[in-house]
Amino acid sequence: MRSLIARWDLDLAEPYQVRLRRTLGDAGTEAALAGAPQEAMATLGEVLLTPTRIYARAILATRETLVASGTDLHGLAHITGGGLVGNVPRALPDGLAARLDPARWRMPSAMRLIGALSGMDDPELRATFNGGIGMVAILGRDDLPAAIDALAGHGVTASLDGEIVPAESVGGARYVEGPLDGPR
Repeated sequence: MRSLIARWDLDLAEPYQVRLRRTLGDAGTEAALAGAPQEAMATLGEVLLTPTRIYARAILATRETLVASGTDLHGLAHITGGGLVGNVPRALPDGLAARLDPARWRMPSAMRLIGALSGMDDPELRATFNGGIGMVAILGRDDLPAAIDALAGHGVTASLDGEIVPAESVGGARYVEGPLDGPR
């Protein structure tokens, strides 16, 4: 990020919305801010320096909820360096793969900006960063409503964004992107 700030001589005190409009245009800015209207009045520096979310308490509470109902989380992946591609497969046993559907979540506006300034497309943003997914929880489909409710109780918005499939069904890959087989 520092190299982009230097290369584009970005002013961290500049209104974020102004920077987005100059980089993404009007339509791109409106789309980028639709999911985060609070960013419209922030500065570029405030948005770029927003601390990462800490998921520990929310995940522990979710696990407690699931265990109380007789089930548990099957895996977790905190999406850091290496993006979704590098982190999600580590939460899976051999022979299984994750299929995530990027159409099911909104890319954060800051990633849209980084992509535009760096020339990175959406797949590259998801492979390098996290594309807007900071934590992946692997659990049974029947456990999804309880997990979503438990996470919401801790201020974490969660959704069904992927599924676990046999790796052989996706050519041996451990991570693929595409539409899900099941319902939302």
